[in-house]
Amino acid sequence: MTLAGNLTTNGTTVLTADNDGLGSGDLSLAALKTIDTGGSAATLTASDIILEGSLTTGAAALNLLVSDGGTIGLGDAVKDYTLDKLELSRIISGDTQIGDASSGSITVNNVSESDSDGISGMLTLDASKDKSSIVFETVASIFNALTAKSDDGIAISVDLTTDTGDMILEGDADGNIDTAGDDIVLSGARTLTSAGNMTLDATKGNITADSTLNLTAIDNLSINDSLTTAGVTTLTADSDGLGSGDLSLASGKTINTGGSAATLTASDIILEGSLTTGAAALNLLVSDGATTDATIGLGDADKDFDLTGAELGRITAGDVQIGDSTSGSITVDNVTAANSNGMSGLVTLDATKTGADIIFENAASTFNSILATADDTMQIFVDLTTDVGDMTLDGTMTFDGDRTLISEENMLLNPTGDSITGTGAVTLNANADIDINGDMTTAGVITISVDHDDLGIDDTLTVAAGKTIDSQDSDVSITTKALVLDGSLNLGAGNLSIFSSGDDAWISLGTEDLTLAVSNDELSRITVSGETQIGGSNIRSIQSKGVTEAATDGITGMLTLNATANEGEVLFWAGSSTFNSVTVNADDRILVAADLITDRGDMILEGDSDNSSDSDNGIFINDNRTISSAGSMTLDATTGGISGTGAFTLTAEDDLFINESVVSAGITTIHADSNDDASGNFKLLAGKTVNTTNEALNVLGADIILDGSLNSGTGDTSISMTAGNLTTFGGGATASAGHYDEAELARTTAGNLTVGGDLSGTINVEGISLSKLATINDAVNLKALRDDASVNFVTAPNTFKTLTVEADDGIYIDFLRP
Repeated sequence: MTLAGNLTTNGTTVLTADNDGLGSGDLSLAALKTIDTGGSAATLTASDIILEGSLTTGAAALNLLVSDGGTIGLGDAVKDYTLDKLELSRIISGDTQIGDASSGSITVNNVSESDSDGISGMLTLDASKDKSSIVFETVASIFNALTAKSDDGIAISVDLTTDTGDMILEGDADGNIDTAGDDIVLSGARTLTSAGNMTLDATKGNITADSTLNLTAIDNLSINDSLTTAGVTTLTADSDGLGSGDLSLASGKTINTGGSAATLTASDIILEGSLTTGAAALNLLVSDGATTDATIGLGDADKDFDLTGAELGRITAGDVQIGDSTSGSITVDNVTAANSNGMSGLVTLDATKTGADIIFENAASTFNSILATADDTMQIFVDLTTDVGDMTLDGTMTFDGDRTLISEENMLLNPTGDSITGTGAVTLNANADIDINGDMTTAGVITISVDHDDLGIDDTLTVAAGKTIDSQDSDVSITTKALVLDGSLNLGAGNLSIFSSGDDAWISLGTEDLTLAVSNDELSRITVSGETQIGGSNIRSIQSKGVTEAATDGITGMLTLNATANEGEVLFWAGSSTFNSVTVNADDRILVAADLITDRGDMILEGDSDNSSDSDNGIFINDNRTISSAGSMTLDATTGGISGTGAFTLTAEDDLFINESVVSAGITTIHADSNDDASGNFKLLAGKTVNTTNEALNVLGADIILDGSLNSGTGDTSISMTAGNLTTFGGGATASAGHYDEAELARTTAGNLTVGGDLSGTINVEGISLSKLATINDAVNLKALRDDASVNFVTAPNTFKTLTVEADDGIYIDFLRP
């Protein structure tokens, strides 16, 4: 059929060449001539069409059909039925169909925007005849809107675009399995772009790409069958960011990138099938955050962009990023381990858009590892766990109620320095390091456990410089293998516990030469008026090396050092150590190789905490050492004793109790009431002995209670009541203060015995006989040297081997001073 002139109609127009379908009839329109249907539909059927003139149906439909079942070529593709680029450009129509269920395969090559612009509606390429396929090849093609449907697959080796409407690709139009395959096959690095919706369907087949793939749709992107790629995969719905496009994967179908990274962007994702990138990265981004402040919901959280627990459970990927600097707040609710286990790498929740928050609410959530960053607040209303890797949380953080964070590896809180606030108790558990980089203030107990699995690896708690953990008078418990306290701990009236993880652990104070080391600078940044405990039942050794007064001034309550593991020891050496008050518990021994001081409160030394015999139970004091307490002092070592390698001095401003036997090898001074205010007595437990191995022994106190024995051998012993107290020397046992009675005298062995001294008041002597002085080898010296003090011989007779008496205010015989 040849049209040599213009053809104008006003109704449906049907032009058919090759009516018998034998392939012998073409339809030709002469150059510069026009077929114009006046806005009515038209159907043109021929074995080929030669369109040298123009064809217009206006906005009405146009069908271009093949009469003999031959193949179709568009653009530069030459086939049985060909519409080349110029011919296509001469068509003006609405919805247009090329081919049908009777025609053969269709090949498209280099159809440009200008070629296809006249087809304003949907262009449908129909190769639904059995065994027919569609091929896009050689040079990219562009259409206004496109539906390509074939019986036996679609092959795409060039980029493909629709610039005003939808793109629909159907690789299995009949829904039956064909031997040649019903797949949509994309070759090379491919980009498909739709100005409307995009739908990919291969009912009994699959969608495959052998390289990178970029699918972009302004509206919805629907993948109705499994998609497999072999390169970086980018799937974008709502590409204009107006919130009108979702990305959906049909139920039972899979997107598999073959181990390559993928980025999925949409106003929402409906993931009824599975998504896998293997170990490669996956980005799940919100398309319209910049224009609508679209929010993200994970698990049970219902937000603009939702990934339910079931959807998350269908994801297999390495590192996963959800959200970015353009999307809004993120809410997480009830993401279980089963939901998140497929995301084997780091899950990044990115809410860094100005004003965006991250909220964990309603039910606890678990991830393999997580990095959550909020521009504004991080609100934690539930517990949060990582069961494989790290946990990093960054934002102005609020814990509501009693909250627990658990990390299988490292935990990093607020690397940018934002504050952390808790309304209740806060528990932080990590099997590796914990770093706290923001000021942390809570209204409840703080429990921090580093190396929570107790493997004894050198995991560290770090509090950043200039930052403070403030428990608002609540307790703080820290368990760690190592501590870097560049910031401060402020407990107020709360109690502080610092434990080391692992078995047979070691702790050093003052210097930093052991794994868990608390330096003087670090100690100085601790403020606590409650009790402080360092160490515990797993500690093999605590070593205090030159702990300064300034370092411990902020620890105003009792500091307890516990090395109570089997054969545990506490060593004071390499410089004197000063504490406000201290209790020392060691399973096996306490070694005082440097001076030990408390400058405000009590001192308790327990050298055998389990009261069971070990190799070195006891308190061991090196030569010329002083142990001094501003409060009371108690020395105990149940199955051991107290020994000194040379001279040593014990002083306490209040009471001084020795509950075990003492053996020394030098001059020994035991001084209770060292501030001379009559508040401190010395007491030696019954059955115990102070033995100086023939060296001098000096004992002072407001009262001296010798239920045990003093033995200086041939060395001299001095007994002196302090604060000017009255001393009663001799006589029977009495409960009155200042009484050095005859039983106590009998338990004193010495060369010379001096009773009294510069601090003593009046001395009353009651019936001293030689028999009562049997353990005193030489002279007795009585010294009442304090102002107004006298010596009174109250009860006769008094007999001495040798007697020297000195008094500030007289010596009286047989009567009391008036």
